Amino acid sequence: MLQQAVVFITNFHQLALRDNQRFEMGSTLKAAGIIKDEVAKESPNAMVNRAFKSLLTKPRVLVINDEAHHCYREKPTDEKLTGEDRKEADENNKAARVWIRGLEALSKKMNVNAVIDLSATPYFLRGSGYDEGKLFTWTVNDFSLLDALECGVGKDSTFAY
Repeated sequence: MLQQAVVFITNFHQLALRDNQRFEMGSTLKAAGIIKDEVAKESPNAMVNRAFKSLLTKPRVLVINDEAHHCYREKPTDEKLTGEDRKEADENNKAARVWIRGLEALSKKMNVNAVIDLSATPYFLRGSGYDEGKLFTWTVNDFSLLDALECGVGKDSTFAY
C-alpha cells in the first residue's frame, strides 16, 4: 500500500479563497456594494477542487503541516497589543485562519486520516488568544534546537560550548 502513496506538497497560500472568476470586476462590485464579499470569492469546496485536484480521487489523506505553529484557530482575547506587536499578531492570525479553514474544507470533502503538526516552535504565539509560549497540548515530542545541534542534526552542527 505504501508504494501507492502520493506525496503532494503545497503552500498554505493555495488554501486562500480566490476571487470568483464569474465576477471579473469583483473588487469593484464589492466596493460599490453591489455584491457581498462571500459571493465575490470562490467557495471552500471550489478551493479544495482547485488546490487539491490531484488528490480528490484518493481514498484517504494524511496531512503533515510544517511550521504548524502558524496553523491554529485563534481564541478571542482581551489581550491589548499595540504597534508592531498588533500588526504581527493580526498577520499571524489571518494566515492561521486561511490554513485551518483550508484543512477543514479538505476534511469535509475527503477522508483525512490524521494531521501531523511539525514545528520548531511548538507553542502559541503572542496575539493568538492563548498564553504566549505555552506548549501545544497536542505535542507528542519536544526535541529542542539545542538537542538537535548537540546531536549533529541541526542546520549548523558546529556547536561551541
